[in-house]
Amino acid sequence: MRKNVKGFIVIALIVLAGGAVLFGPLLNKDETPAEARFDFLGDVATVADLESTIKIKLVGEEGLAKVELLLDSRVIKSWSKPTSNLEFKFAPKNIGTFTFQVVSTDSDGLMKVDERRLKVVSNITPEALTAKIVQTHAHDITSFTQGLEFYEGRLFEGTGQRGQSKISEINLEGEPVGNTIKMDGTYFGEGITMMDGILFQLTWQKGVCFTYSIEDTLKILPGNFNYVGQDGWGLCNDGKSLIMSDGTERITFRSPKTFQAERTIDVYNNRGALTQLNELEYINGKIYANVYQTNLIVVIDPETGKTLEQINCDNLVVQGRGNGDVLNGIAYNPETGKTYLTGKLWPKMFEVEFTKNETIAQ
Repeated sequence: MRKNVKGFIVIALIVLAGGAVLFGPLLNKDETPAEARFDFLGDVATVADLESTIKIKLVGEEGLAKVELLLDSRVIKSWSKPTSNLEFKFAPKNIGTFTFQVVSTDSDGLMKVDERRLKVVSNITPEALTAKIVQTHAHDITSFTQGLEFYEGRLFEGTGQRGQSKISEINLEGEPVGNTIKMDGTYFGEGITMMDGILFQLTWQKGVCFTYSIEDTLKILPGNFNYVGQDGWGLCNDGKSLIMSDGTERITFRSPKTFQAERTIDVYNNRGALTQLNELEYINGKIYANVYQTNLIVVIDPETGKTLEQINCDNLVVQGRGNGDVLNGIAYNPETGKTYLTGKLWPKMFEVEFTKNETIAQ
């Protein structure tokens, strides 16, 4: 985890009465006539819901007809025929990285643009939790786990690797129950989730989502969904939308009917973006995500993308990894209230509880 937001100037430097802040450094000196510029250099970072003051410097005020402040191409403030330097109080609600622009128009209609990137981090410090082992189960060491989920008391697992990817219904000892469907060798299986008797399975690098009937036994359904511009990693659902990760900080909500994107969130903690989000599980209104190549699971607010909790799973890796790969696989059984974790090629799967730890250092 990073102490600073790399590549950005932290703007919460000058604290005013009431907790407001001024956007930091001063403007450079190469001023040109009839133009408005941000009164700071470089990209900036701030905290969600913290009121800051955006300062805009007018250069050659005579002749400026209009100045507009835009956030991701949307005008959030406009000034007509300004004659002095400008200020705008701003308390960003959404987290993520945005484009800030000052667009100035002179009396002849000539437009000039000054642009910065704005990174807004979460105003929540995630609560630190630890995964406590309640019970140990066996797991198939040939299963490169990419998805793990319960549906009406039945446990399903999707695995990866080209030539080895498959979908299986398994028991708590990792043994197949009923039939297994192997994927064509050109596909690398990724995350799975189930809604209304249908199992959805992502693929890596191919942009294809396969669907299966699970009413009695596993059966692949005709047709599939195609998606572009996003890789397939983890998948879960909230009962209304499919929820998909792609290895970045972005999570996309998709229609189970068309697989079209409905909305996105970017996942941030109080330090910055959390990338490499992998296998997902939706538990009691929150998204749980494995962070690839770490021993961490993060708990995410599905509305805002803010990280609420961070779960340390070091003890599971020590006891369960064996000669296997990374931690990956979260399954919650709503019928029992029990949660299970495993990893790629692990010989063990664990029933776990999440217990409080000390607060994560800032």
